[in-house]
Amino acid sequence: MLCVRYYLQYQDVPRGAVAAADPQQDAGQNPGTAPAPAKVKTEKELEKERKKAEKQAMYEKKKAAKAEAATAAAKNPKEKEKAKKAEVEVLPPYVEDTPEGEKKRLKPFDDPYYSSYHPVAVESAWYSWWEKEGYFKPQFTPEGNVKPEGKFVIVVPPPNVTGALQ
Repeated sequence: MLCVRYYLQYQDVPRGAVAAADPQQDAGQNPGTAPAPAKVKTEKELEKERKKAEKQAMYEKKKAAKAEAATAAAKNPKEKEKAKKAEVEVLPPYVEDTPEGEKKRLKPFDDPYYSSYHPVAVESAWYSWWEKEGYFKPQFTPEGNVKPEGKFVIVVPPPNVTGALQ
């Protein structure tokens, strides 16, 4: 408030305008002035305050529950571990229904194994199908030699270049 007074002093604003801005601070300097009457609040303002108070009460309730849970967990850490283990869904052993050597039968995403990635369920029948199709065998020419055009190459990206070369 001192900064406002200093600013207003050089702006030719009457002293009463500064006093209206902060009646509590000015009350000590002008003991003869009476405090301003309290403003009557509208229904909207009262409703807003009520909602704000309800929100604050809910926040305090959640905060207290969280603090209570933290103290309970601090007293007995084994209970916390048990609660975590209970939350994890235990899936039954996976049973593959695709016949050996055939292309994998896909299941809908409603299946618990397909709700997230489970390697056992996703990759179970592919390898035997790849072997049956001959993906791991080399291709031969009529003379019995390996075809030269059947090479597999992976291009390695260049190393990161820094400094003056960029």
